[in-house]
Amino acid sequence: SDGRGNTAIVVNGGTITSTEGLGIFHPQIGTVEVNGGEIIGVESGIEMRSGELTVTDGKITATAVSFSEKANGSGSTVIGAAVALSQHSTNNPLSATIMGGTLTGVKAFYEVDLQDEDVSGISATISGGTFNGKVESENVKSFITGGSFSAEPEGVTCPDDMCYALNEDGNTYS
Repeated sequence: SDGRGNTAIVVNGGTITSTEGLGIFHPQIGTVEVNGGEIIGVESGIEMRSGELTVTDGKITATAVSFSEKANGSGSTVIGAAVALSQHSTNNPLSATIMGGTLTGVKAFYEVDLQDEDVSGISATISGGTFNGKVESENVKSFITGGSFSAEPEGVTCPDDMCYALNEDGNTYS
């Protein structure tokens, strides 16, 4: 850690809209908590490179029409994800806990390490929410216990008591 950060960002309502780039970019140590409102990013909704993200409600949207990623030691790395966890070269702890809300993008949730760094400090938990777009993870494997998904999650193993099944509507998985 370089000692920077210790931010505490809380979104309880309103709208955060980016006309270019990301809705929220968080490269430092600290927390981002989304309890309501709407976050809209042209590239991605929220990209976490370090720190802790908690989502209990609200809408997070990436309006990009295609998905791309590139290694970047000092900036954003993912385009097209509502929420992206992308390990930074500092190897600071990185986590996401999603209990609710609606995530929409080419990828609704995406976890990756493009810097080829230590991934032992990365964690994720999805226990609820609506995911419009793919949910994909490179390093964290068993972390989904609930939610509604527009596509079967990729790169994710099923917890002991749950596998992803097509819902009665024929369009979503849970």
